[in-house]
Amino acid sequence: MTNPAARGGAGGRCLRLRYASQGQDRASRLQSRADELYARAGYESDDGKYIYKHKWMRWRTFNRLMDCADKMSAQVDDAFVYRAMRILGMS
Repeated sequence: MTNPAARGGAGGRCLRLRYASQGQDRASRLQSRADELYARAGYESDDGKYIYKHKWMRWRTFNRLMDCADKMSAQVDDAFVYRAMRILGMS
């Protein structure tokens, strides 16, 4: 493998590239992670109210993923309320 700088290009460090999550605040990172877990657990219904389990997935795995995603979503909600209270001067 050749060095990217030797080929006329630069590596990610030289270009100061970042992961998308590095530009997000804590609540946004948690919400992104919760969304990933919901996607792993199954697929949404057409109206978006339910998440259906994949046929090949065990119930135990589905329930574990959903519980973890629900906890992360609750943390996001708590962070939003805390931030709103700070902005309004209620904390």
